[in-house]
Amino acid sequence: MATYKQLSAQLEKLHKEVAIAQQKEIAAVIEDIKRKIVDYDLTVEELGFSARRGRPGRRRCRRSIAIQRPAKHGADADAHPAGWQGVTGNVS
Repeated sequence: MATYKQLSAQLEKLHKEVAIAQQKEIAAVIEDIKRKIVDYDLTVEELGFSARRGRPGRRRCRRSIAIQRPAKHGADADAHPAGWQGVTGNVS
């Protein structure tokens, strides 16, 4: 029967092999997807993604904060007839 140390060493070796196999398979899948995108002339929108880059979760958070702010009233309302203009897309 194998000792604890031997089994631990085998397990570590298997974890490394699994990680390498996963990386190779992911690379092959990505290459296949890229090839099909070119073959079928697919667009980002057709794939269900937006053309905008970045993390969509961050953008949605900023919009939700902007929507919660009240519209301007009084003298400043004339300067912006539509009310408060919110956060522009160029916020960093």
